[in-house]
Amino acid sequence: MQRLLAIAIVLAACGKKPAPPKADPGAARTVEPAAEAKAPTGDPCAKAHAEGGEVMPWIADDLPSALACAKQRKVPVVLDLWAPWCHTCLSMQSTVFTDASFQPDVARFVFASLDTDKEINADAVAKYPLSAWPTFYVIGEDKSTGQPDAVLARFVGAASVAQFHAFLDAGVKAQQGGAAGADAHLLGAERAITVKDLATAEQELTQALAKAPADWARRPDALTTLIHTKRKRGDIAGCLDVADKSLDDTGSAAAATDFLVSAMA
Repeated sequence: MQRLLAIAIVLAACGKKPAPPKADPGAARTVEPAAEAKAPTGDPCAKAHAEGGEVMPWIADDLPSALACAKQRKVPVVLDLWAPWCHTCLSMQSTVFTDASFQPDVARFVFASLDTDKEINADAVAKYPLSAWPTFYVIGEDKSTGQPDAVLARFVGAASVAQFHAFLDAGVKAQQGGAAGADAHLLGAERAITVKDLATAEQELTQALAKAPADWARRPDALTTLIHTKRKRGDIAGCLDVADKSLDDTGSAAAATDFLVSAMA
């Protein structure tokens, strides 16, 4: 009965448009007034600060400085597209990013947080669009094309510590040219979504899930992305089909909730 109810919820919700956000005064990170975008001056890496017990130091609302710091350090950038009213965003900050296991990643990445409510971040959000709050990207040089700020990995919604590690590792792997099989198709989907080519994204996601091994760490977030994509394309029957076939494949991690919540948003 619970499974049938969940599928019915997905079916009903897939036809809905995303609800407008509701303001929330609470935020784990300091929310500063918006400022005019400027070219980086001085040491861009000095702008990174850890707040609220987070392990990673974040460069806030300044993608140009984050990219300059990444170029200086020769590492990719992790983008957190969040909003202070987003409870999932705040939960990630207070319960996931505080995990000590991310300490080695401080040396592997530059971390940049962009409050999507701020006009200063509008250009960055247009270039790296959200499917829901939060949306995360790993961006950096694509060594096969030479593009300095290519999408290397993407993650939508809440993640467990293990899932976020898998997302970060996927970004490093893609930059090194090691994405193959299911990983390569997922990367293709993530890049297609960034340029709003939803038809290609759905094809790539379908191929990724078909080719993925049973223990593929990114299966839950690929399924979540697929249901986001089908919802945006207005494919109600497809939403129901994915829900019917894949509810059991999302496991008990955060993506299992996101799988349903993303359709209900």
